[in-house]
Amino acid sequence: MTMHQTVKKIFRFSVALCIFVITAALVMTCLVKTQEILHADRDYQDRKVLDYQTDHDRQYILVSNNQKPDQAALVVLKDHGYVAKVACVHYQKTICIDDYNLFSTRYIQQVSLQAIGSHLYFRTIQWNDIKTSQLTSLSWSEQDIQQFYQNDITNLKYILGALILFSMIGIYVCYRLIRNFKQFLER
Repeated sequence: MTMHQTVKKIFRFSVALCIFVITAALVMTCLVKTQEILHADRDYQDRKVLDYQTDHDRQYILVSNNQKPDQAALVVLKDHGYVAKVACVHYQKTICIDDYNLFSTRYIQQVSLQAIGSHLYFRTIQWNDIKTSQLTSLSWSEQDIQQFYQNDITNLKYILGALILFSMIGIYVCYRLIRNFKQFLER
């Protein structure tokens, strides 16, 4: 066997290994997301409230970004990193607005978050904008939060459909590779 054939075999083996790993990751993701959809009602019933309040030891800041790829609002503990990440999709007109993209001028006085499964939603938030010295207070009802969560679960169902399709394709490719593995390596 020549050096060229050895390199070719190693490359083909690496490609096959990548296909197997990616397919396994897709299948695992499908299983996890299916569990999340199936247990959505239970997760909603088991929701928790997280409260953060600024005091002399801890200063919380609201940072948001409404630009892709990472559209999120972050509750940041000053000099320590973020403590909560909330998707901007439901807060495009209130929190995630262009004026505040990636600026840390909103100092939170208090914030209350609703944790439902792996999703976080704002219940109430009050901040002082140090740029304008304006105090802002926002709140959302339990019905608003329930609607946000139902929308997220509905969107997750569409994403899961696409993931299942790619998983099935990956499983078929893995089956074909395993069935003709020696031929795949020798070509």
